[in-house]
Amino acid sequence: MKINKALIYILLVLPAILFQSCLMNEEDKFDDSAANRLQKRLEETQKVLVSSQYGWAFDYYPDREQSYGGINYTVRFTKDSAYVGKLGAGEEVASLYKMATNNGPELSFDTYNTLMHQYATPSSSRYEAYDGDFEFIIDSVGDDKVKIHGIRSKNVMYLYKLTEPAEKYLEKVAKEQAEFAFSGLEGKNGEESVSVSLDAYDRQASYLYCPDSTEDASAFIFSDKGIRFYKPITVNGESDYDFEYHADNATFTGVNNPSLVLKGILSPEYIIKVLKGSVGFTNEASTRTVEIANLDQFTFSTEDDWLTVTTDKNTLTISTTANTTGECRMGSILVKSARSEATLSVVQADPDENFVGIYDYGYYDSEDSPTFGYGKLTKVADKKYKFSFTMAVGSLNVPMEIPLTYNPDNATFYWQSGQIVSPETVLGYYVFAGFLNTEFTNWTKFSTDYYATFAMQNDKDNGTYSVIGGNFDNEEIGGVLVGALNGPEVIEGNYAGYIEFLQGLMILKESGASSKQKLQKKFQTRKHGHISLKRINIK
Repeated sequence: MKINKALIYILLVLPAILFQSCLMNEEDKFDDSAANRLQKRLEETQKVLVSSQYGWAFDYYPDREQSYGGINYTVRFTKDSAYVGKLGAGEEVASLYKMATNNGPELSFDTYNTLMHQYATPSSSRYEAYDGDFEFIIDSVGDDKVKIHGIRSKNVMYLYKLTEPAEKYLEKVAKEQAEFAFSGLEGKNGEESVSVSLDAYDRQASYLYCPDSTEDASAFIFSDKGIRFYKPITVNGESDYDFEYHADNATFTGVNNPSLVLKGILSPEYIIKVLKGSVGFTNEASTRTVEIANLDQFTFSTEDDWLTVTTDKNTLTISTTANTTGECRMGSILVKSARSEATLSVVQADPDENFVGIYDYGYYDSEDSPTFGYGKLTKVADKKYKFSFTMAVGSLNVPMEIPLTYNPDNATFYWQSGQIVSPETVLGYYVFAGFLNTEFTNWTKFSTDYYATFAMQNDKDNGTYSVIGGNFDNEEIGGVLVGALNGPEVIEGNYAGYIEFLQGLMILKESGASSKQKLQKKFQTRKHGHISLKRINIK
């Protein structure tokens, strides 16, 4: 009887034991399988990332509202390191990265990288930085595109496989951005249409869909062929976010959906960019014709009786009468498009007759103190000039000779970066110049690829004058870094530190005792940040 009872007990308990054992085996098997699958996915993702010879274009969006627009990065991966490039940053910056499983399949740039962490590193004035990411969840992986999203911002971002060196890609992006002059886009599909307003500086767009007047907004980023929007544009079922620009007819065609075509609405800035800021003429009566694509989007008019302007298809013709005033003569042409208008300056002058001479100058130095003096513009050879002055830095008096090239087509003097600018050594150093952006956060370093401009102007109150301008890496030039070199070659290896900053450099041609007062009245402080650079010891 006892045996029977024991047998019954065993038969009752055994299924429970077996069920529990099976459950544990199944759970263990599931956990192992999930972990293995996740690890395998990470390995496959890393294999794809590393396999790209030239790396990836990374469309990066800081801030969960994408209020800063898209930022162009490039990333080239090896097994352990990431080589990060950025539009306008110059050289790549290398750091370590890792593939992890903390929050799912994760790509983390966990070792500090000055470029990749730029929008995520807090400061005393920005305790949340720019709400940027350096840790990302991997959403999907293809051979040519990887979709991720920021752990912090939740913004969806993409890496696109590069088919050329990252430097070449960023050069093309820079060109697209520099030449972009559209205030909007328009498209229609059947009974539905969209009107897009564009802010190219902040890389923001607003959409208006008709006939139901639905509104939306999106950030965007420049690509090597056009623009990519954070949110897709959809017109009557046809949708895309990536658009390629066609200069011949000013249209943008969907890369993934070629049936979606948007007409670009050009801004008057397009005309001003084509003509390099202004139009220059000699003092003689003359006519200039310029071929400009899509000229039919604009109208032109002038109130100056010595100017005439006409158009014929894509030909713009501007004519002047002889300038007998004895000084530089300024005129203007009003350029109108469908959505906006702008003024194109016309300058009529002979550089030897009207520009060569004595000038007052002014700038703010590295201590934000206004500095004034006088210099002389002289001719060296055909279209070659120099501006000579003495720069006072503490107890030093540094003789400066700025080499300039004159372009008569837009009445502008050009100053090339990376040039020796003093005929003498100072404290044993050779003196060179590079250009600073308006925020004083970046400079041209030792490159000779950039030019500051002095576009000559003239008005009744001030006479002839000019303010430093130009661009590098899509940033406006706002000042000059005068630097010291241990040798005559302008290279990084010779760099000893900076001597002085010339912020907002302005020149005004002397026309009497009141010239300096005019300059001081016109001169205004330009707010800027501070660039962290070593200064030489000035005794």
